[in-house]
Amino acid sequence: MGNVELALKYYLKAVELCRDNVLGFYGVKLCTSRLISTLKKSDSLKYYSKNSSAAKKSSNTEPAKTETVKHSLDRLLSLEKLATERLLHVYSNPESSLIKHSQSMAVSNDGNPLKPTEMTKRVLEDWLKSQS
Repeated sequence: MGNVELALKYYLKAVELCRDNVLGFYGVKLCTSRLISTLKKSDSLKYYSKNSSAAKKSSNTEPAKTETVKHSLDRLLSLEKLATERLLHVYSNPESSLIKHSQSMAVSNDGNPLKPTEMTKRVLEDWLKSQS
């Protein structure tokens, strides 16, 4: 998981330096999704181990760790939502400057390589909505 955190850091820096970076937003979306699922799995494992009879010891640092995890999870959810909104905006607006920098996936029928096909937009929008 360590490389995902580093990748998220670099994608966020890329988006900060160039707000028109679709690949940066896509990277943020993928990294946050992976980190959120990892945090949720570790949180549910912690819940089950805490409620088991073998792990009845309580620690003074447990509430602080729980708050940190919750704060991190909230921040990751916010980042994922932002990346999803930006990507949906890009692919629903054909005149967006973001598309001009990132369209090498599909060419529309009129031969314009900067304009995505309707099918590409629908597939991306459906996928992004299903991920949020």
